[in-house]
Amino acid sequence: MTPSALSGIIFVLTLSGIFLGSMLRRTLPKHHLSEDAQDTVRLGVGLIATIAALVLGLLIAAAKGSFDTQNTQIKQITADLILLDNILAQYGPEARPIREQMRGAVGPFADQLWREKQTSVRDVRNQRPGGTGLSRNPRIVAAERSTARAAIASRAAE
Repeated sequence: MTPSALSGIIFVLTLSGIFLGSMLRRTLPKHHLSEDAQDTVRLGVGLIATIAALVLGLLIAAAKGSFDTQNTQIKQITADLILLDNILAQYGPEARPIREQMRGAVGPFADQLWREKQTSVRDVRNQRPGGTGLSRNPRIVAAERSTARAAIASRAAE
């Protein structure tokens, strides 16, 4: 439901409540329209408004807490990726494919985290270098890791 439609429904319901209240006022006995009854209704409406404001405040605080938590996690992931890229840069040209693959995965990963763009696994595969995706054959991944480890070990031995 669109926000405009929801606003229209709320507006119509509010107007119908006002109209219904004015119709009921004519049919109520006189003792229900006394000052004491009106004060009681005002107190009840004030209590309901206070509780609604409290619930709305708690809802906003919970949403802000969730956003702050996710924001902190994104900053931590970013710092870890920068650190990993700097460490891989120290290994030289042998680590370049891994660094490029990591850089290619950061954009779709960020989109997936924030859910601003709904990306499927197929879209993520098309965006990464070489058409590789997040869900790959574990044997290929293990072979690539062992090759990378061997390259890093040979670089360290030199």
